[in-house]
Amino acid sequence: MRGLILWLLPLRLFAQPTTQEELERFLHNIPSPALQTILRDPARYRFQLHYSSNNNSILSFRPDAEYFYPASLVKLPLALLLLEKISQGTIPRLSLKSRLIIERSEKRGCRATMEELLEQMLVVSDNHAYSCRFHFLGAASVARAIRGKDLPVVLARPFGEEAGESPAVRVFSQSRLIFALGQLRYSLPEKKQTIPIGRAHYDGSAFSSRPMDFGNENHLPLQTIHE
Repeated sequence: MRGLILWLLPLRLFAQPTTQEELERFLHNIPSPALQTILRDPARYRFQLHYSSNNNSILSFRPDAEYFYPASLVKLPLALLLLEKISQGTIPRLSLKSRLIIERSEKRGCRATMEELLEQMLVVSDNHAYSCRFHFLGAASVARAIRGKDLPVVLARPFGEEAGESPAVRVFSQSRLIFALGQLRYSLPEKKQTIPIGRAHYDGSAFSSRPMDFGNENHLPLQTIHE
């Protein structure tokens, strides 16, 4: 894999393909046995590649042909939704210095400013900071904001949590309460398709010999990230 990465580096540094044909020719000419094995059967290896050139054009190999689990990439759109929420002014005095407080009896709570949580989420990819942001914005509001932008993106739930009850949220500007939201029930977005991947998986601590279904997981296509 290290050799494969080293051979792909010139794609960014030197080759600069400008057409789809040039991109595919470049890939097939890379003297990497590992890559050539993948290219002979890209569907088996769920291989995708998106390349942004210096002139801002985007070239793709099998664009979004397979489901791509975005992992922590979903933290970026949630951060942008938070900044949008602040700029809209719908919550008077809400700013990056506002402090979010979430108290939970069975799970870790939250006491930090919006700025601190943004930094933790984007700099060190902190999952708990993401969950705090998600509960502040609210599952329904997040889904509605994404639909309004006509993006093929799904932010289903906080990391490590099942759909269910969202905790009570309070936001303070200095010592003044500026926003409060009680406990809410929420459900996962409607599953549009079943996406079985792999041969087996763990459901919590239980082992399952079946593929994992990603139909209700976060969705953020690679091509959308590049665009």
